[in-house]
Amino acid sequence: MRSRIVLTSAVAGAVLLAGCSFGWRTGEQAGPAPATTEGAVATAEAVAKLRLGNNFTEMSFRMNLDLGDRMTAVAWMDNPRKRFESSLKASGGVTELRVIDDACYLNLGTGATSNGEPIGWFRLDLERIPADFRIDFTPGHNDPGGSDRLIDAIVSAQISGTEIGGTIDLAKIGVGSGVSVPPPKDGQWPEEAHRQPFTASLDDRGYLVRFALSVNGADVLLRYGDFFTPVQVEPPPGAIPAPDPLYSLLGVVPA
Repeated sequence: MRSRIVLTSAVAGAVLLAGCSFGWRTGEQAGPAPATTEGAVATAEAVAKLRLGNNFTEMSFRMNLDLGDRMTAVAWMDNPRKRFESSLKASGGVTELRVIDDACYLNLGTGATSNGEPIGWFRLDLERIPADFRIDFTPGHNDPGGSDRLIDAIVSAQISGTEIGGTIDLAKIGVGSGVSVPPPKDGQWPEEAHRQPFTASLDDRGYLVRFALSVNGADVLLRYGDFFTPVQVEPPPGAIPAPDPLYSLLGVVPA
């Protein structure tokens, strides 16, 4: 008989750092983006600095993500050594994920059962995980915070020393590992969603260490640190192949 997996809704929504994402409601409206040539140049310079600051391909780092009071996550990514480990806490329990070379392991934690019995670690097939939620060591998948999507959604920005501030289009962030902002259920974004404030910080070496914004009245804070610190991760003992029903839950992002 094929295993039947039962998950709490919070754990199902937290799989693979998709986290608890935020639907949209109206809130503070930011001012219009600068339409001047000077404003466009300032924005391009700020975005270029952010892209340099989150170029994590050849380094290891720690990521922390707080999504309001719904979820907190911490992850350690070592791209050169191909090691990754994360722990995500939500109301339904703690979800853990490990990636070692091409092997991926998932522990759904409290609330997950199979045929009525608590379950431990699963071994996942990376190729069956939705691409937007896949954590591996290739560009586009090697930042569990999803900072690339945040930078891509910037409308306007200005630099002040190591601080960057401006506006961001929530409709362009999309869904994936890290910060996710799915569209409203009716598909209609209010005008203010396209120009919401954000702030970001670089350290004295130019690395991205902080990106903050507000979504649906909740503060979203993404942080990076411990750059170039090697990550030690071991395969969990007793991991079993993930059953087919689990794959249908991966990448589920509740609105």
